[in-house]
Amino acid sequence: MAKLLTALCFLFFSLALLAQPGYHHMSDYISIKKKNGRTIQNYLPGMSINFVTTDNIAYEGPIAQIKNDSIFVQFFQIVKQPTIWGNYLVDTVKTYTVPFYYRDIKNIIANRTIKRRGYLNTLGFMLKIGGAGYAVINTVNSLRTHEAPFAGSNGRNLLIATGAFGLGYYMSQRFKSINRISKKNRIVYVNMQ
Repeated sequence: MAKLLTALCFLFFSLALLAQPGYHHMSDYISIKKKNGRTIQNYLPGMSINFVTTDNIAYEGPIAQIKNDSIFVQFFQIVKQPTIWGNYLVDTVKTYTVPFYYRDIKNIIANRTIKRRGYLNTLGFMLKIGGAGYAVINTVNSLRTHEAPFAGSNGRNLLIATGAFGLGYYMSQRFKSINRISKKNRIVYVNMQ
């Protein structure tokens, strides 16, 4: 009797699981890959995307859905509504979804900091602030004490500060944290159906 009851319970729960409206499957996604096939970044529904199309128009918004070789991006129309107190309240009037064929995307702007480049960009920013700040303070102090700004050790110190600022500017430009996915990389549609 216990075996029959166990078998009936197993059969009941198996049928209950199989009668579900459908198992959730993974959605399609867009993958950015290097020439050698290494994945740089994946874009799934719900993630924010910032891209430029082939007609050089930039779009930004959350991905609502990815299917049939298209990315459906959701846009929001936001307006300021006046209140009775004389100030404004920001309100979303409507949302709409626009599909984009994935091959119409020319550039994806990925806000990602590469580990190796991330601290070099920050170091460049600090060098710029330190070099410019020291140069300004040294010049102001020299003028306040009625000394020549470039005479004696002031000239050497200003030259070092200018060099630090120049190195910081170079590092900030060379190691930017915003990377454009360009022609070197390819956009791949991954079908999960």
